Amino acid sequence: MKETISRRNPKKVCDRQFVRCNAGGYGRRPAALCVLPSDISLTVCKPLADDAYDASQQGQLNVSKVIEDIDKLVTRSSSLAESSRASYDQVVDVMHTAKRLRRRASSALKLVDDLDEVTVEEGDPEQQKTVTLGDAARAVETVEAQARMMIGKFLDEDERLTGLKARLRDERLQEVLDVVNVFVAPGTYQKIKRRPTAPPTSA
Repeated sequence: MKETISRRNPKKVCDRQFVRCNAGGYGRRPAALCVLPSDISLTVCKPLADDAYDASQQGQLNVSKVIEDIDKLVTRSSSLAESSRASYDQVVDVMHTAKRLRRRASSALKLVDDLDEVTVEEGDPEQQKTVTLGDAARAVETVEAQARMMIGKFLDEDERLTGLKARLRDERLQEVLDVVNVFVAPGTYQKIKRRPTAPPTSA
């Protein structure tokens, strides 16, 4: 029977093992020798195999980068927790970074399952990253909990409480100013910015 190519889904004519063979396994160099079952495999499957290799290699690089960034965040968080000079801004920055990395780790976990499926089939279980990435994601949760505790310590210290309240007040004020800026003329906005609080009313 003559082999045909689906215009909508050319992958249907490609053997999955052939694609993996030419991809050399996700994230690894293509094998030097792979059997080409037909001309269609050469013209259709080979490009798909190359795309699979490029995408999977980039995926492994992204996963490794997430794990590396989380390790750095854990080290930074531990240093802040042990420092008597840790500031409110530093802790908040750690919390924001942890939130961003938690999202990246969640996205990477969806990808890493596919990567591990192939590394097991190819006989390289040492390359599995699901467990490592899962541990890293849990480490981010620990960092966030630790940062919240440090914020609580700031609130318990009278000498830092005044500055913290002022910082929070300024942040809320800036949020309001950003909203107002859209609806008023530039000159009016500058007047509001210079005088953010209403004048005291007479009795």
